[in-house]
Amino acid sequence: MIIRHTPKYLELTNQHEHAYISYEIAQHWKTDYYPYPKRKSEVNYAIRNHDCAWIPLDKHLLWNKEKNEPYDFVSFPLHTKLNAYHNGIREVEKETKYGAILCSLHYTSFLSKESDDNGINKFLEKEQQYRMYLLQQLNLNQTDEQILQHLDLLQFCDDLSLYICLNKPGARKEEEFPWFRDGFRQKFLFAANGMKADWISEDKIKLDPFPFEIPFTLSYRYSTMEYSNQNGEVSQHFRLITFV
Repeated sequence: MIIRHTPKYLELTNQHEHAYISYEIAQHWKTDYYPYPKRKSEVNYAIRNHDCAWIPLDKHLLWNKEKNEPYDFVSFPLHTKLNAYHNGIREVEKETKYGAILCSLHYTSFLSKESDDNGINKFLEKEQQYRMYLLQQLNLNQTDEQILQHLDLLQFCDDLSLYICLNKPGARKEEEFPWFRDGFRQKFLFAANGMKADWISEDKIKLDPFPFEIPFTLSYRYSTMEYSNQNGEVSQHFRLITFV
């Protein structure tokens, strides 16, 4: 669950809905900018489903008693989260082995190889073995340029979606969530220095350089929960965002 705190309520976005935003971003990517387009359908499938691991976790909110609110995707209990990651990656494999490789690389990138946590180390080791198995089947290498560029695309779409979900609509730069205030880490042939986003109104985001064919609008669902609500009851809403 992605959680944004406002003065009056919590704003909640399901991870799979956030992945839908990521997918819409990828679907509108400028054709000439899309790396290794023969894999486009597989890459976009991975982007759409990269957080399918969270579907069962977000269905029944786990309550953080210390904060008196649901756990978000950062604070969620680690070992339960790792088990869900494992299951989600295998779900993607049912449709595309290549997409499963990307999702595995994406999830393992969150974790330190120097960790003292046995659960993290086992997860990283198993995922490395799993990727080697899939790569061998596809006659690919983990350092192949197409994999690296497709992983950058997945992670940019993920980050831009988080930029939407974690920020107050129309936020001034100094108000933005700190992760992306200075721009996005991924670099592309058309964006050698990366990309930057700015809210120019409550429903419009400007990207520089612009990665899409044309400006477009997407709609996504989110929920709100009153701080005083102890029963986990939420109200459903929709929001429109236009990229220009």
